[in-house]
Amino acid sequence: MAKFLLKEKDAYEFAENAVKRFPNNKYTNLLLAMNAVYNGQYYKAYMAIEEAAKSANDPLLYFVMALYDKDYVKAKEYLSKVFLQGKVKYVASIYQGYLHYLSQEGDKLYQMRKNFENNIPCANCLLRYSKLKAINVPPDYCKYWKVLESFEYETSGRFETEMNLPEQAIISFLGFYNYNNEEMANKSFEEISEMFGEVRIIFFPNDSHVKGLKTFSMEPIKNGKVAKLIGPGVYQKLKNIIQRLESKEGVRYDFAIDLPFYEGIKMLFGWRTCQMYYEGEEE
Repeated sequence: MAKFLLKEKDAYEFAENAVKRFPNNKYTNLLLAMNAVYNGQYYKAYMAIEEAAKSANDPLLYFVMALYDKDYVKAKEYLSKVFLQGKVKYVASIYQGYLHYLSQEGDKLYQMRKNFENNIPCANCLLRYSKLKAINVPPDYCKYWKVLESFEYETSGRFETEMNLPEQAIISFLGFYNYNNEEMANKSFEEISEMFGEVRIIFFPNDSHVKGLKTFSMEPIKNGKVAKLIGPGVYQKLKNIIQRLESKEGVRYDFAIDLPFYEGIKMLFGWRTCQMYYEGEEE
């Protein structure tokens, strides 16, 4: 933990070695997940959470995995078990709020909004993004809020945002794709693949000449066609898929990157970890 907070270069390697020594230990796997998620290696963090969940049969960890995968039915089942245990009620309530928001159950989120009056950054991030509360801007060390702000700005397709975070690769990829810069688009997508592994792409009818903007809204796209892609050479793969769909169906097509809810993993470690890790960093 000390190596992680001090950002020592060998912190991730140390966590990996701990898992090698104690592979079935919940806490060594959580240490690895923490190091991975704060380095933008979200799929590696997910895999570590999966091992921790198996070793401890922990419903909270299984819930986080289901939320990452956007399997909301399974997530609700595991969250019910978490509440029955009664150990992490406030954290579970925040997770429940995100689950309601992501699964488009805004009425349920509205009903429970008063549960989030303790000014916790994770809750403020949710309330502000869902437009339920305009005050209490999340602090600078809340990097997920920086991502959400940037994504909201980019829904108009400016591709101007620059943030010193791994998620910059998503904005860069879509910008390069729309400017037909194949080399840089492929390079950016390889960075996305390093974050998430195999990436779900949803294709759907849309007349927009600017492609991929629905990625930034993160809203579910119904009745889309799904492909799982990984670098290299994704730029041309996307062009080919869209061309085939448009030729077959006679309508213009668009795509969106279906990002997993990776922030749920970081939330496991609490907002104070973000505060200690990020506070004082330059943007």
